[in-house]
Order: sequence, then C-alpha cells, then structure tokens
Amino acid sequence: MEKVILITGSSGFIGTRLTLYFIDLGYKIIGIDVKDKKINMDNYIHIQKDLTDALFVSSTLDLIKHYRVIATFHLAAKIKVGSSMSNPDKYYNNNIIGLYNLLNLLRIIKSYNIIFSSTAAVYGKDSLTPYKETDAGEPASVYGMTKLMGEEMLKSYSIYGFKGYIFRFFNVSGEYIAPIHLIDIVIHNLKQGESITIFGSDYPTRDGTCIRDYIHIHDICVAFNKAFIKGFDHNNFLIINLGSSSGFTVKEIITRSIQILGKDVTIINGDKRPGDAVATISDISIAKDLLGWSPEKSLDDIIKDTIKTYK
Repeated sequence: MEKVILITGSSGFIGTRLTLYFIDLGYKIIGIDVKDKKINMDNYIHIQKDLTDALFVSSTLDLIKHYRVIATFHLAAKIKVGSSMSNPDKYYNNNIIGLYNLLNLLRIIKSYNIIFSSTAAVYGKDSLTPYKETDAGEPASVYGMTKLMGEEMLKSYSIYGFKGYIFRFFNVSGEYIAPIHLIDIVIHNLKQGESITIFGSDYPTRDGTCIRDYIHIHDICVAFNKAFIKGFDHNNFLIINLGSSSGFTVKEIITRSIQILGKDVTIINGDKRPGDAVATISDISIAKDLLGWSPEKSLDDIIKDTIKTYK
C-alpha cells in the first residue's frame, strides 16, 4: 500500500505551496479541494470534493482506501474575518462540519496523525504583548471562534487516537495569490494605481493603526516539515504559534511597501471593521524549543517576494 500525505485545501495559497514543498522533498500527495487542481505533477493526486457535502465520506473513501495516509495537513477553511461576521452560517458550516466529516473519513481508514491550521484570531483579548499559546480566549470574530472550536474538536477526538499539532498562523504572506492579507492588498493596489483604505486610525498603538505579525509562506512550509520529521509519538495535540514575533502597524507596512516598490498611493481613512483586534503579535518560544524552528525571512523579504510573484 503506497504511503501518502493528505492535504486539504490543496488549491489554496498555503495548500498549493505546501504541496509543492513536500513533493520536492519526495513525498506523494493526495490533495482535496472544492476547487479544481492547480498542480500537474506525477506525485500529486487531486480529489475535487467539498468536505461539507453530506456524501463526502462515502464518495471519497473509494478514492483513497488504496493508499496509506501517514499524515493529514488540514488547511481547508474559510478565512476572512470580515466575511465571517456577516456570513457566520457559511463559516460554521465550512470550518466545523468540514472538519467533522474529515475526521470521520480518517477514522474509517485508521489514519490519526494531523497537523491542523488554526489562527491567531483565536486570541480574543486585545494586547500589545505577544500572545502565548495559553492566552486563547473568546475570539473577536466568528472566523476565530470556528478555529477555536476546531481545536477543541481535535483535542476531544484524541480519545479515538488522533494526535498531532495545532499551528496558529499569524499573517501568512510572501507570494501574491490574491489580495487577502494587508501586504498582498497593498502591493496589488500599488501596482494597479488604486487607493488603499486603512480601517481605523485611532487604535491605541504607536501611530493609531492596527499592529500585525507577518510570516513568510516559506517559513510555514519549513515548520510543517520540522513537525512531520519530529513525528507523532506524543498524545493529543501540541499547540504552536507560527509568526515572526515582530509587530508592524498598517501604516508601517504601507510606507515600507511604497519605499521598496517606488510608487505612491492615495490613502483613505475608513471606519473600523468588526472583529479586528488592536494588535496580534506572536510569542514563538514553543516553536523554537519544540521544533527548533524560527523564521528565516524578514518583512522586506515578504514584501519583495510578493512584488516578484505579482502578475
């Protein structure tokens, strides 16, 4: 029986790059995504399925039962904070029901090793102090709540033998894929000559705008590999922040992007958005101690690589 790694959300930003990264390391990948495949390689098998479909388990089982899934990287999720506040039903359905169906499939094939992509949005309280993994509270957004619920579901499913890692991503950037995170939006708008809206300019920060922690997609891939190599011999799930441990304000990001790209832009001061936290900065002590991981890429690397990959 051939060994494979299963990656959900394999056609997304992180999923695509993670798939390519592990194929380069010599692994065979089965990708599951509601979208069509973006990768055409010999070591990649694409399954176009919706994890929330009532027939997902039965319709997917025949496609993967001939493989031995040695680990699952669960990335499939809706991720926009603002959208989650106006469409909570879609987020609970996609992020919770999708995970539930996936776990049921994995139970049938007896594959219990998981790395779960969570988020810094699980940290509810506003703080200018870096978040430790023990700080998770009441998230400010529906998106954050669905991820926190997913974490709790995984921990409770350890009774069936599930174990692995819960990675709390901060703002993953570094290569343009779509204008979702701030750096991607800023580069997109600078290239297109479009204005940039700052949502809230009176936060209690050094220049009145929100502070965020940015991490390069390359460093995320490295963290997955380090966790995979470390293995799944432990019980339950280990929770680990993945960020840079540095915070930059929205204005600082815009200013640095303008300097690097050499283009100016019109800035509009807009209203605050529901669900936005004042600051999210990571404490990555556990990642360093447990995985021997720390980010290799700087903020300038993230901005420059986003510019290079923009089309």
